[in-house]
Amino acid sequence: MALWDHLVAFDYTIWLLCAALYLLDHLKLVEPSRLLCEERTRTWQFQLHIVPFTLRGKDLYLLDPLRPWWGGFLLPWGEGLATGEGAAPKSERRALRMAHRDLLVFRRQATVLRAVSTILALTLFVLGPMLTAQRGLPTAILIALPIHVTLVGVSAFALWSSREWLQLSMATVLGMVTEALICPPYAASLLKRVSIRSGFQVDGVELARHLQPRSNFKELVARATARWDTSVQEDQDVTEEAGARAYRARLRSWT
Repeated sequence: MALWDHLVAFDYTIWLLCAALYLLDHLKLVEPSRLLCEERTRTWQFQLHIVPFTLRGKDLYLLDPLRPWWGGFLLPWGEGLATGEGAAPKSERRALRMAHRDLLVFRRQATVLRAVSTILALTLFVLGPMLTAQRGLPTAILIALPIHVTLVGVSAFALWSSREWLQLSMATVLGMVTEALICPPYAASLLKRVSIRSGFQVDGVELARHLQPRSNFKELVARATARWDTSVQEDQDVTEEAGARAYRARLRSWT
């Protein structure tokens, strides 16, 4: 009986390993000058830690592992904001509109990647363990493996055909598909792995303001203000100090 219990426990090790790799892939080290924006149903959730956990000079963030169908994006903050409390200049407003458009385009065009990530997550964390309990690990793998290979192939076609608007090079696409094929948990988080590479050059706080009321702008401003006030600014020249004061004043004008 003890040997049987050991074998049963070993059968589930592969699914536990997949879960660990899946969660680990959702941990992101982010530059302090970046914040995180995650999709929600008809809204956008912005994250910025007031007192971040840092590792190697970067902030640690956890993307939502329970919603594989939503993407996550990195945006700069505190860089190049217009000074003063008035409206943003025309060039800045245009950049914000374009960033908003890019987010909406991604939301519409990433349907295939959403389906792939969601189905593979259900396969790894629901179907696989359930089949293991009912029919054993070999049967579970024989059923889950063809699903995995097929969906990775579908995602490869979707990434290849969409690489231009996703701004992904051919080498990047091939690398991501290879990783997803070799490591199934990476395929389950493929949508987030793609979206986190998206390049946005607008200030994240400004974008959250532009997306109102479909964003947590007020919460973000409070966090950004607290983060800015508690951060230690060292070795700055006069121009940088003036820019920091202007940015802080802009944040406080929104509270």
